[in-house]
Amino acid sequence: MTDKVEQITIPIDVTQVTEDKTLEVPVPVPTGATSVTPTSVKVKIKTGKKQNDQSSNEPSESTGQPTNKSPNVTEPDTPTKDAEKDTDKQDDSADQDASTGQKSTEFKDVPISIIGLVRSETYNTEYLDPKSGKVSIIISGIKKDIDALGRNDFNIVANMSNLQDGTHTIPLTVHGLASNFTFTLSQSKAEIQVTKKVADASDQISN
Repeated sequence: MTDKVEQITIPIDVTQVTEDKTLEVPVPVPTGATSVTPTSVKVKIKTGKKQNDQSSNEPSESTGQPTNKSPNVTEPDTPTKDAEKDTDKQDDSADQDASTGQKSTEFKDVPISIIGLVRSETYNTEYLDPKSGKVSIIISGIKKDIDALGRNDFNIVANMSNLQDGTHTIPLTVHGLASNFTFTLSQSKAEIQVTKKVADASDQISN
């Protein structure tokens, strides 16, 4: 009957081990035995550095990330005085944008004024296009300026200088409108017919 082997010493070289790992090492056959079962075993090796890291609940200095034992919790930000000031500035900016933002307004049925017609008292004028002699205008600008703009602050003009009787297509211009505004007319030209007035009978007798 053979003696029972109660313990076998397995030599392991850990000089090259720098981190936690599991090694599979052969089991040596002791003196007096012909074989062993199992023939190899797995050995888990833990380094001192890894144990220290695992025992700490603080975030790792090298990565800045919490360890497995530390829950990743994001604390809510607490508003600071500087943040409150920034909020106040944003509110002021919003109020400023409301007053300095762009705005458009429309004036409808604005009469066209004829200027420059020599001896206009001797001529009749008739609008062919637009028939009403009126157009619409959309004016754009800074909101506070648009809010203060009135119908009497500008005129839409057809300049008929050096023109005589006949049918004329006249470009329309806007007079009196400040340069900080832009505008769009419902039509850019007007067609106007000019005819000489017929002298009445009293004028013909006197002549």
